[in-house]
Amino acid sequence: MLKIGVIGTGSMGKNHARVCSEAENVELVGIVDKDRKIAENISKKFYIKAFVDYKKILPEIDAAIISTPDRKSVV
Repeated sequence: MLKIGVIGTGSMGKNHARVCSEAENVELVGIVDKDRKIAENISKKFYIKAFVDYKKILPEIDAAIISTPDRKSVV
């Protein structure tokens, strides 16, 4: 079983978490977001761990899906 973590909880991060939670041969270990409340809300939905520091999840997973913005928003 491949242990996966999702880094980032935007719309795509949530979608990746959902897909991983439904996939065979995949264990969704946790989700990472700098906002602890957001990470905890998503972790409760999928019964996984919540992290605010991506370095903390690394020892627990085989692979990560990085789903963070590729650039800063321009206002």
